[in-house]
Amino acid sequence: MIVEGNLRELGRVQIISGYYSTILVDTVKFMKQHGCKSPLEIYCLFNMINDFYTRSDDVAFLLEHKSMDYSFEVQTMETRGLVTVLDGGVCRHRAAMLNDIYRCMDFDSVTLSGYSINLLRFIYGKKSRRKGLTDLIYTDGVMKKLYNGAKIEDFKKSLNSRGISYKMPDVHDEYWFCNRKMFNHACVMVGGDNRYYLDPMKRTTYYKGEGDEVTLRNRNGLYFFSELGGNKFYWGVPLGKNLDYVDTYNRIMQLPGSDEDDTNIRIKEINTRLEEYKEEARDFASKNQQLVEDIKDMCYCLVKD
Repeated sequence: MIVEGNLRELGRVQIISGYYSTILVDTVKFMKQHGCKSPLEIYCLFNMINDFYTRSDDVAFLLEHKSMDYSFEVQTMETRGLVTVLDGGVCRHRAAMLNDIYRCMDFDSVTLSGYSINLLRFIYGKKSRRKGLTDLIYTDGVMKKLYNGAKIEDFKKSLNSRGISYKMPDVHDEYWFCNRKMFNHACVMVGGDNRYYLDPMKRTTYYKGEGDEVTLRNRNGLYFFSELGGNKFYWGVPLGKNLDYVDTYNRIMQLPGSDEDDTNIRIKEINTRLEEYKEEARDFASKNQQLVEDIKDMCYCLVKD
């Protein structure tokens, strides 16, 4: 019975993987039809499409917590991204799906794991307790918007009117080597005309300062520290898996780093252009929704077994 159950479960996992591959193929086709050929264009349209998938199911949570063996079996590098279409996923799922799309479109791309922290600090003037509480609530809202892709410059005028300033720390590799923490985030490094660090979860980009090897940053005070050694473990290299990721990583590192200002301008221009395809992206997600439901049903069968 145990062998029979394992074979039945393995068969369903393979079917789920096949469904996910179909979604990837359709997504790549949709992107090509709408002229998305560069890493930034693909990143922007991916984010748009991802906004339209229905998020109303707890199946991904059940999959994560059924058992360690099951989670390890399903959440391989080849299928980790499917959780993105099931319930939106978290950073590792969105990074995995974006990475899968890049690789399907013949870009050098790898997922990166690392430690994410926002070191931006607000400075408050002297004020009443009531005003102080109001300002804390306001800046907390600002931080949430920054994590969702907003820029600190957008709030400069309103912060000044409240008598609030902010300090942007300038830290480098030494900071990380003295303050190592357990990795808590994932993003994507992709090569095109330049080397890009793209974060589909926080809708932001990073750049690497001169002389830094592990420190990525942006103008919002958001830092992402990522070491190759930790990523080899994340990719499963010590277990003999995804060995090509190391070669891919090295090839991308030979490319020039992207400029933060130029990248942000290009993303803004691309998003503006893609607005005309918004309804088509919605229709595309709706068309795929039945396939997503089929995946969910198959996942529920696995959970119940």
